[in-house]
Amino acid sequence: MNSANAFSYAISGSYTEDQINKYGQYVNQSAAALQGLGGWLADQAGKTLQTFDKFLNSRAWEMGRRLLGNSDGDFVPRYEVGYLGSESALQGAQGHMRDVIMAHPLMQQMYLDGEIVGYNGDFSAWCTGVGEDNLFYRKIWNGVLKLEEVDGVNTLKHTHYQDTVGGKYSFRERVDAHKTHAAITHHMASTLFDLTSELGEKQKAHQEAPEAE
Repeated sequence: MNSANAFSYAISGSYTEDQINKYGQYVNQSAAALQGLGGWLADQAGKTLQTFDKFLNSRAWEMGRRLLGNSDGDFVPRYEVGYLGSESALQGAQGHMRDVIMAHPLMQQMYLDGEIVGYNGDFSAWCTGVGEDNLFYRKIWNGVLKLEEVDGVNTLKHTHYQDTVGGKYSFRERVDAHKTHAAITHHMASTLFDLTSELGEKQKAHQEAPEAE
């Protein structure tokens, strides 16, 4: 099973029609950027895109959803890493998922700035630092090929981290962690609420000051 088939299998049963269309746009944009680099990489990007298009057109993702039941990211057990997509699910996250959520660079920075409660600090003591300075961020991005802009130029970055604390995330866990981070980015662009507040509070900057007596 090649990487494109593996990733297609991993997301089966997790996406709605709207979500799979948006993801398809992302895949096409990423493939176009890689094809623009030419050579062997462009050829591989084309093959990957063909594989993804076959998966998309087969609607296997829809069948997987029907067979596996509603998997819209509302609950993950305390000792597992999975996908949390809704605002309420993120606020009610427990255990290992709190580490995944707090490894999101924006969430960790906002926590350090005092803008969000960060589950009142109830997450792993190892989950500190922003971006690559965070152990759990490195676990999520370990071995993942990503396109970054460096000095205005699209550059491929493929990093393997050597961390051993707590073990490595499996392929499926990394897929779900990336989907959770994408959901966080989406919600942060459209809500004033604190995604790490179990009480459903707003971010500190958007809370109303108490009235003077």
